[in-house]
Amino acid sequence: MGSIAKKGLQQYLLQLQQHPLRTKAITAGVLSAISDIVAQKITGIQKLQVRRLLLKVVRFLYLLFAEVYISSTKKEHLWYNGGHNCNS
Repeated sequence: MGSIAKKGLQQYLLQLQQHPLRTKAITAGVLSAISDIVAQKITGIQKLQVRRLLLKVVRFLYLLFAEVYISSTKKEHLWYNGGHNCNS
């Protein structure tokens, strides 16, 4: 493995340890964009559909925000209730 690739992997793994949610979100977004670009090219689309990519990114960011918000409010709810899950 080349030194640039090795350094990049080390940086990625460091970010994954320090900021797991953010790193996974960025990784998922990049992979989603790459897969969409590849799919567009395979189907024979000559000009890249940037609007389609942007809509995917916006949808992804919205879902990420919703997940983070729901996750954080659930933790706050559990913390407020003394750590007991209240299902009533």
